[in-house]
Amino acid sequence: MIGQSLRYFILLTVLCLGQEAVRNWQTVDPVSHIRGIQLRNDRIRVNNSGLYYLYSQVYFLSQYLNGISSGATTLYHYVYRYNVIYPNGGEELLLKSVRTKCWERVKAYDDYTSFTGGVFHLNVGDEIYVKVSNISQVSHDPKATFLGTFKIG
Repeated sequence: MIGQSLRYFILLTVLCLGQEAVRNWQTVDPVSHIRGIQLRNDRIRVNNSGLYYLYSQVYFLSQYLNGISSGATTLYHYVYRYNVIYPNGGEELLLKSVRTKCWERVKAYDDYTSFTGGVFHLNVGDEIYVKVSNISQVSHDPKATFLGTFKIG
């Protein structure tokens, strides 16, 4: 059903080890809206089974010292779903985007955007969330890092 939509924007992040979950999604932004879906524990929780378009963008900030890059870095951006009905402990990778920064060591630009999206059949109780390879490189700009979904069938 078109019209049941959700778009969350990141406000803050929480540092953890390994793959790092993006947390503290902001729902009070003027372009954020929630209908037919819940936000619980920094995850989108599906209330109605159906076909959904999922999308996520992560805006990575590079880490430079005096304008010089530390060299090649790989930035990983994942969208997962969790539900006890799935194998592997309930966690399933749905989308993955990889950016390798391996350009000039001295440059005027240093930001990278990763966008990924796709259509999936989601079940009642599915929880959708984002993980990244390095949370310290994720921008705090709520218009640049976001997660969303809308039901299409």
